Amino acid sequence: MEKVIVIGIDGGTWDLIKPWVENGNLPTFKKLMQEGAWGELESTIPPMTGPAWVSFSTGKNPGKHGFYNFIAKAPGEYKTKLLNAKDIKCKTLWEILSIARKKIAVLNVPVTYPIKKVNGIMVSGLLTPSTKSDFTYPPKFKQKIFDLIPDYKIGVKIRYSNNPSQREAFLNRIISNFDKRVKLFKYLFSNEKWDFLMVLFRATDTVQHFFWRFMDKDHPLYSNDVDSDIKNAILNVYKKVDEFLNWLLESIDNNITIILMSDHGFGSIYKNIYINNWLKSKGYLFYKRNTARIIRTGMVRTGFSPRNMYGFLMKIGFSKLAPFINRNIKMRLINKVVKKFVLSFSDINWSKTKAFYIGGGSGYGFIYINLSGREPEGAVREDNYKKLRDTLINDLKELTYPDSNKKLIGNIWTIDQLYNGPSLEIAPDIIFQTKDSSFGSSIKFEFNTLKIIDKPITNTSGTHRMNGIFLIYGNNI
Repeated sequence: MEKVIVIGIDGGTWDLIKPWVENGNLPTFKKLMQEGAWGELESTIPPMTGPAWVSFSTGKNPGKHGFYNFIAKAPGEYKTKLLNAKDIKCKTLWEILSIARKKIAVLNVPVTYPIKKVNGIMVSGLLTPSTKSDFTYPPKFKQKIFDLIPDYKIGVKIRYSNNPSQREAFLNRIISNFDKRVKLFKYLFSNEKWDFLMVLFRATDTVQHFFWRFMDKDHPLYSNDVDSDIKNAILNVYKKVDEFLNWLLESIDNNITIILMSDHGFGSIYKNIYINNWLKSKGYLFYKRNTARIIRTGMVRTGFSPRNMYGFLMKIGFSKLAPFINRNIKMRLINKVVKKFVLSFSDINWSKTKAFYIGGGSGYGFIYINLSGREPEGAVREDNYKKLRDTLINDLKELTYPDSNKKLIGNIWTIDQLYNGPSLEIAPDIIFQTKDSSFGSSIKFEFNTLKIIDKPITNTSGTHRMNGIFLIYGNNI
């Protein structure tokens, strides 16, 4: 019986792999490309980890499986909720294979928590609260992991800093976590029964988000004055993947097919577009006229932003004050503290607001119309919905760079032009794409600034692209 191995390389891009193959840095990738079949993978819209891997695992579009991002606007509310595997509206590959009595072993794939019963082994990935949770099936496999890797982690704590020693420590954690993932994969490969085996490596995604600036000479934050380990951080992680693939090719027999794939590509990010500020400038969004909002606006105007607040809270050791609290709860506490001092949705006058922005990212944005009957304080009547939507789209098309006639927005879609299915009811009304892919869109704290275009809120210098990777290799390929 033929077996299948899927290697997920989060954020993998031919834009980097092909040049490195040509100059001899990635010999195993070269072998796979020469002897297999490969091409560009087109990601979901938006090209985000959540909807992309859920689309992979279900074979369906977000309108059917319900994931447009990691977060979603709660129905009938003006707030978002963090999604998880319970929110997937259809059967996954793991369930289908299990029903077909195929043995599976799946490691670290995003949106697999909470774990469901499968015919084999499942170790959940991104969106798992912590290793204190029940992150394996069967539950007893959790102890086997800790026996093999006592300090096994789901992900890497993102404590990136421009301080050289902290930056180096962060990179070391990325590589160390990759090595632990490889060790567990090798155990599954050699010691468990499986027909379908999969591992997802997030190291490529994480290192590209935070270290892209040291590779891109055109980046506004580019610095050549760094150690070679930092300058070559992304290349060195890809080399680690290449070494793993070499081991895999030496270990498989002829009845195994390998699929190598990413969820999206990668590239630089220079600036963010803050669409809620643009909506306010065009008369689609209105603030409340109260003292608290005026004070918070003044604080933003003087440079008091969520980014600064986060830095301050981390500096005073907020994250260490309650070590018994899991990371997700800790971040929610930090968010609550930050939102007391900065502008947020609580400052919006919903009775006058016609449209608002929530989520998106990677150069793609979601706009919701404040529709009467659907939203708690809907200000747009249903008979005026289409006219307002069309006007808004036309206004978006005219959005330009400051002091320039160059258009900022590229593709614009209404949701029914992209997707179909029962989950359209929670979807945004409009999705847009920036013309220049180095311009991102804010995911959290859309009121980080009063400007329409400003620097990103985080230390990220790389972000997602539509063009990912796909490669298939085996005896029948």
